[in-house]
Amino acid sequence: KTSFFIMAPLSRTETKLTIFLLFIFFAGQLAFVLKTSHFNDIGFLRRTHGTDDAVALYSPPPAFDGLEPEAVWRFFGQLTQIPRPSKEEGKVLGFLVGFAEARGLEWVQDKAGNLVIRKPGCNGGESAPPVVIQGHVDMVCEKNKGSTHDFSKDPLSVQLQGDWIKAEGTTLGADNGLGVAVALALLDMDNSSRALPPLECLFTVDEETGLHGAMDLDSSIVKGKMILNLDTEDWGTIFVGSAGGGDSRIHLPLARELAPPEGYQYYSLKISGLMGGHSGLNIHEDRANAVVSLARLLDYLFSPDK
Repeated sequence: KTSFFIMAPLSRTETKLTIFLLFIFFAGQLAFVLKTSHFNDIGFLRRTHGTDDAVALYSPPPAFDGLEPEAVWRFFGQLTQIPRPSKEEGKVLGFLVGFAEARGLEWVQDKAGNLVIRKPGCNGGESAPPVVIQGHVDMVCEKNKGSTHDFSKDPLSVQLQGDWIKAEGTTLGADNGLGVAVALALLDMDNSSRALPPLECLFTVDEETGLHGAMDLDSSIVKGKMILNLDTEDWGTIFVGSAGGGDSRIHLPLARELAPPEGYQYYSLKISGLMGGHSGLNIHEDRANAVVSLARLLDYLFSPDK
């Protein structure tokens, strides 16, 4: 709580200065609230729905009925109903906190928004070293042209088509929703079923826009030394490392020129019909890249030899 005491009388200049300073203060407060949006929806869900209802708030669509393993598909079905764009993960984090508290599981969160849920070992695994299970909670938000879907507030429309679960007109969010669902299924296992080591399920935020959650992770919230990442695509393959990503800053000298005179023609260039794919995972397949192809074309057109 903040209080302001303004002593009167004030001159016109002093009044304007005071109003300006108040504006700056409240703008800063608003920026702080927006910056910490990872946490806001957690508190909202718990205040308005309670911990159990925060989980029950999202029901899996009928497309997931009867699929096995049941727990994995049930949790993934719930995740498809939770809006979770990068930097707007508050609702899904609230769902995860509700999941943990409904089961009496310990949870901890760092300032970046990353969340850890811990499950003790059982049936002889109590003293084993903890195993960290990691996935990210945000998703790639892309939609077909003409779609009115709003990823910030709308659940996904999901259908079962043959052997495939598909979203209508949008991305499905299996990256990395399915990994999160597997982690939740492990946390939800009956302790009487088998020996399990202590589990620490680490749910990171803001992965799709540059691994920001993982980069800003407070490592003190994780106790385990072994980590299994659930964000890979190749079935039956174990990845033992990640090259990660990098940022490049390129400085080029630019010369200003007058706009072309009247009579010049303007052209719009479009490159389409390519295979698409992940620019990192598929880079070794020598697929055409629209950005690279356009750069090569412009380089050719403006080459000094032409």
